[in-house]
Amino acid sequence: MITIIGNILIISILVWNTFAYFSSAISPRFGVMFAFLSWTIPFAGLVQAALLVTLLAKGIYKMYLKKQKISQRVRFFLAFSLVLVALYLPFFKATYQFNLLPSSQTKTTKNTLSVLSYNVSVFNSYAHLEVEKPNSAKNMRTWVAQNEASVKCLQEFYHAKGSPNFDMIDQLATAQKYNYHVGMSHLLNTPTGYFGLIILSKAPIIAKGELDFEVLLSNYKSGIWVDIVQGKDTIRIINVHLASLTLNVDEITQNTPDWENLFQKYNHLLKQLANGFDKRAKQVAILTRFIQKTPYPIILVGDFNDLPYSYSYQAIKRYLYNAFETNGLGFGITFNNKLPATTGNCEVPLEKVGELARKIGVTSTPTLIFADGKRMLGAQPHKEIEKYLQSAAKK
Repeated sequence: MITIIGNILIISILVWNTFAYFSSAISPRFGVMFAFLSWTIPFAGLVQAALLVTLLAKGIYKMYLKKQKISQRVRFFLAFSLVLVALYLPFFKATYQFNLLPSSQTKTTKNTLSVLSYNVSVFNSYAHLEVEKPNSAKNMRTWVAQNEASVKCLQEFYHAKGSPNFDMIDQLATAQKYNYHVGMSHLLNTPTGYFGLIILSKAPIIAKGELDFEVLLSNYKSGIWVDIVQGKDTIRIINVHLASLTLNVDEITQNTPDWENLFQKYNHLLKQLANGFDKRAKQVAILTRFIQKTPYPIILVGDFNDLPYSYSYQAIKRYLYNAFETNGLGFGITFNNKLPATTGNCEVPLEKVGELARKIGVTSTPTLIFADGKRMLGAQPHKEIEKYLQSAAKK
């Protein structure tokens, strides 16, 4: 009985790893289950490696200690496990690198091109962050401005012309003497500001354009490019921001009172994940076609919103090298956000909040109350909020 259960377990692991391996090569457009399966690759690989070690230990024990022959079945399991572990090595390489002696030298010359890619999350210009982390926006702007990279590619870039804090074209391009190309989105746009992507370059920009992602993401510009002249070479820089899964952390972690609501919540969550997988697959198809048509060497950077085991990553990797896999050191993690710790039974004191709102006369959301007692009702342009903040600070 134990032998039968063990064989079933081993076969299950081998089947799981086989399907997981091939899932990264299949577009989610042919079935979202392939995308979900590719997410299990790091766990499947570790389980497969553990199985291989176990089978090897069992084989050595039988051959050398018990002087018995290894059964044909165990030999098959062992051979299959060796093949799978070998196939999984590129996935491990994309996760962790130990390049003490990088393949390329780090000596810089006048023609050395250094590239910075950074999702600046609209420079933390959200009103709640101005209270929670009052210096984060300033520190972020200062760090980006002082970074000496030859090329700077920013995602979720925000610019408000004339603003003392958020006139980013003036602070990052004009003041630092960078050429630039901006991809403006229609989201968060005001008469003086906009949201999108930017490429800043010390080298001359001789051509520029946008990738046709707009139709996929409600007018959010998620792909731009420039051709720059570096020495005698022309290089194409591509900056992209692929579709997010748009998950709401509060929605995931909040308490769900009954099974019906639990089913509805996680059914909605699965639909969000499937929608994100599908959008990225479409974007990657557009991006890889653009890469194939490009006549120059390419540097592709951005926020890809995906794992190195995903279809998106594997599809792009067919045409380009990954700098982390070549010269990286440590874990290749660029964003390690964590869900907040929760017991799942957090109660929201709605009655107390409502009582406080009635007491202080708050009748709409959002309502901003400034230090001088003045109030601002409803969503307002960033410039108006800044004007009120400056006025309140003087009193």
